[in-house]
Amino acid sequence: SGDADFDFTMPAEDMTLIAVFGINVYTITAEPNDPAMGSVAGSGEYEHGVEVELTAIPEPGYDFVEWTEDGNVVSVELVYAFPAEENRELVANFALTTYTVTFNVMDEDGDLITEAIITFDGVENAPGDYVFDNLISGNYHYKIEKAGYFTVEDEVDVEEDMTVDVTLEEDDTFVIDPIDIKLGIYPNPARERLFVESNLLMEELRILDLNGKVIYTSNVGADNHEIDVSGFNTGTYFIHVVTSEGMANHSVQVVR
Repeated sequence: SGDADFDFTMPAEDMTLIAVFGINVYTITAEPNDPAMGSVAGSGEYEHGVEVELTAIPEPGYDFVEWTEDGNVVSVELVYAFPAEENRELVANFALTTYTVTFNVMDEDGDLITEAIITFDGVENAPGDYVFDNLISGNYHYKIEKAGYFTVEDEVDVEEDMTVDVTLEEDDTFVIDPIDIKLGIYPNPARERLFVESNLLMEELRILDLNGKVIYTSNVGADNHEIDVSGFNTGTYFIHVVTSEGMANHSVQVVR
């Protein structure tokens, strides 16, 4: 009989029965999620306990992602090894190779510029977000904008993860609607202390005399600032304020 359970009628004489055992053989099936993305080696029949090695082979331009069985991830290794213990059907999942491009945006002094707006391949990131990922290889156009600086436009060839350094030149001709930036300067005229307030965060504040000489500068980082003008000569001065939205100017008198 070929059945594991065998019923029979005992004859009227002695008899000998032999149980014949054979090792189990399992079918291991493996295939790619898309034959255009890659292939698989190692499918076949294996005896019980034999080590199985399945190898995922991606095509150029594609990456191996993971092995799945019944939709569940069983390995993320390119070569998946396991003992044969049952029939199995596995899928090697491949995906298009993608890259990440990160921008370093600096001014002419080499200081990092924050809150610039970068448009990459027509996609505009939020101000200060300089990372673009999930990019396939190719040539991309980008544009970098920041109030108070000349806009930079260029192209970049993406064939790997990369960092792009970009220098922005200050736009000394930049003019904005005075309604956008409101400055409060008091007292005016001033004698000892001068207070400057803005509706926007002031990144830098400079004071120039009538000859255009900078006699005071500060990286403010706030929407208000106090200045000691007790050492200033009597006269007219110009206050130059740089904010994230642009620049504004205002005049002030100092008297003794």
